[in-house]
Parts: sequence; structure tokens; C-alpha cells
Amino acid sequence: KELKREREQCCYNCGKPGHLARDCDHADEQKCYSCGEFGHIQKDCTKVKCYRCGETGHVAINCSKTSEVNCYCCGESGHLARECTIEATA
Repeated sequence: KELKREREQCCYNCGKPGHLARDCDHADEQKCYSCGEFGHIQKDCTKVKCYRCGETGHVAINCSKTSEVNCYCCGESGHLARECTIEATA
């Protein structure tokens, strides 16, 4: 006798089971890709963690602690490769 598992519907918008995205109560709200909460987007998230300094509340592009990073392009400290003014040699 073959048993069939009934798949529970899962909403792609909020991630909760029991309904589809088109029927979601949060359909009109913005969802943050960092923390998964509704009401704000990633750039406004206070729960994000900066990969530059390791602190929460901001992202690397807004980090004031630039001296703690090293450039992969020139090897100097104080900036990231995308901010480097030295042209890469191939």
C-alpha cells in the first residue's frame, strides 16, 4: 500500500505554511532580505551585520571604520578593492 504525503502549502512571501503568496496578509508590505521581517528593506535594517567591522546596525558601505579593512587589489589598508584608485595590472 503506497502512502502519499500531502504537501502543505507554503507562502513564498512570508514563509509560513497554510496559504500561498497571493493570499498572504503581508503581500503589500516590504520584506527585509537580511532579517526576514516586514516593514522595512535591507538597507534600512537595524539587525544587519557589517562585514567590515562586525558590528550590527549598518552595512559596510556606511561603515565609518575604514582603517580595519585591506584592499585585495593593492594590498593597502583603509579601503576595499571596489574603492581602490590604483589600477589593477593584468
